[in-house]
Amino acid sequence: MRQMRSLFTALLGIWFLVGGSPVWAASNTTEAQQPPSDLKINTEIKAAFDRDNHIDLSKVDVQTKNGIVTLSGTVLTDYEKAYATQLASDVRDHLKKGKEIVNNITVIFPADQDLVLAKEIRSDLLQNPAVHVSKLKVAVKGGSVQLQGFVSSDEQKKRVDKIVQDRKQVASLKDDLVILPK
Repeated sequence: MRQMRSLFTALLGIWFLVGGSPVWAASNTTEAQQPPSDLKINTEIKAAFDRDNHIDLSKVDVQTKNGIVTLSGTVLTDYEKAYATQLASDVRDHLKKGKEIVNNITVIFPADQDLVLAKEIRSDLLQNPAVHVSKLKVAVKGGSVQLQGFVSSDEQKKRVDKIVQDRKQVASLKDDLVILPK
């Protein structure tokens, strides 16, 4: 009889250890149903911004409070502002967190003509469906344009060059785009 009681006690102990306890099971179920924390949402969106190779969102800040994501900071184009919202929405949807995204990002309208030209070129390239440039950087000084980033082919590089050179304000073009190996 003593052995049966010991065996029963041992089996009961194992049952509790592997999740048989109603308290343990309830806490696991509740935890699994909890929505992601604000910190997790923030971290995931910032990581997506860092990983994104389409545009530079390093000047965009992310704050999350009670599941509501607020984006702030600056970008050069309306396209980049909308893109940041879409990327944050994709992360939110992936995490199954259904709250809103507030976009307080400011689009900078530079007074300097070189910055205006850089902004226009950047916008043209990012919005053109026939052009695929990763990590695009556009620098302009005195009408001379320098491009940096990555393209998938020589054909892509030529398309980019043509788009830039078609702008009458461009005095010269230095194309430092790198063709990625296939």
